[in-house]
Amino acid sequence: MFGIYTCTLRLTPTFSPTKTLETAMIYYQRYFLFNKFDIAIYYDIAITSIFIASKNEDTIKKLRDILLVSNQIRNTFLNQDQLELYRKKILSLEFKLLETISFDFRLFHVEDFLIKISKSLKIPKDIGYLAWLIAYDSYQTEIALKVPPQTIAIACISLATKLKDFETTIRSEFYYTSDNSVNEALLDLLGLYINSYNYTGLASIYPDFQNKFVEIRIPLSDAQGLKEQTADLIKEDDYFKDRDFSIGERRYMLGNQRKRLYSEIKPNN
Repeated sequence: MFGIYTCTLRLTPTFSPTKTLETAMIYYQRYFLFNKFDIAIYYDIAITSIFIASKNEDTIKKLRDILLVSNQIRNTFLNQDQLELYRKKILSLEFKLLETISFDFRLFHVEDFLIKISKSLKIPKDIGYLAWLIAYDSYQTEIALKVPPQTIAIACISLATKLKDFETTIRSEFYYTSDNSVNEALLDLLGLYINSYNYTGLASIYPDFQNKFVEIRIPLSDAQGLKEQTADLIKEDDYFKDRDFSIGERRYMLGNQRKRLYSEIKPNN
């Protein structure tokens, strides 16, 4: 999993604040959610994600500058003509990525909810800071594709309180989510820290926490996460079908109201 994000992790701090990095990683995940992972272009998609995220988060950088830094990181040299061709390639990928995310730029960052929920629960500042570090690491997983940001925030706070042995009660329904969704995020976070702790940001600040995650995971062996959909249901859902980028024009709609278009995309019986 970490190889996928190497590009964004190394490129973005050179240019932009944390939120831009997080936005780029979500765009990157969304792209490969609907497209086959291709090692030939994964670095190019990372650059494209950073370019779009920098514009979306108002930390605009010229594409040429991003390309120059990316070439330095990879120890490659491109002359002016090659750099121009590469720039055009990224611009074409930009359009494809925008199509993939349906031009939907709405993003809510976990940290925004984390701060509000921590204040409402009167969480101590040191635990809130620990939860913030966990939230930043959460973008190295696929949690953002499965559950909403307030759910991830609750899971980060829950994990932080367990690490610090702080007793608190969090009722997920108060924050418009469910226990199963919180468990899904919490289990993903524990899997990240148990299997790849040395690659996380938390490890550099709390190097002695590694064994604690196993201790936290054992009592959660019966915790119920999200239920998997059946293969037949996925086959019937047009949402999961491969996209055809040969179509020159598309219509987009925000949200999950696809059934409103069924009369247009399916023949009438």
